Amino acid sequence: GTTTTQPSIPALDKRMASAWVVVNQTGTQAILGSYKVSSITDNGVGSTYMNFTETQPNADYCILVSGHKQAAWDESVQYTSNTTTNVLLQNYKANGTGTDTAKITSAIFSA
Repeated sequence: GTTTTQPSIPALDKRMASAWVVVNQTGTQAILGSYKVSSITDNGVGSTYMNFTETQPNADYCILVSGHKQAAWDESVQYTSNTTTNVLLQNYKANGTGTDTAKITSAIFSA
């Protein structure tokens, strides 16, 4: 057919991402691609909230996050402040200061 529906097999639900996003933090922050992410919120240099379309069952979900090297190899990306409605994605230089990057990716897996 021409449409896609979510799987009706309950066992598959736990193996599929609950939400995912690809964000460009440089300039005006933008979503490059997403699934079940309603928006992003700029929280300062190197800091972006990923806001979910649907509330997660709890805040104990699996978070995968990765960043794209912008200027130097001393950058690292992490997450923090995860709630049932969003998670904060942050990109840092080795000295601890935030830095924007062209691509942060994150996927969420809920129980």
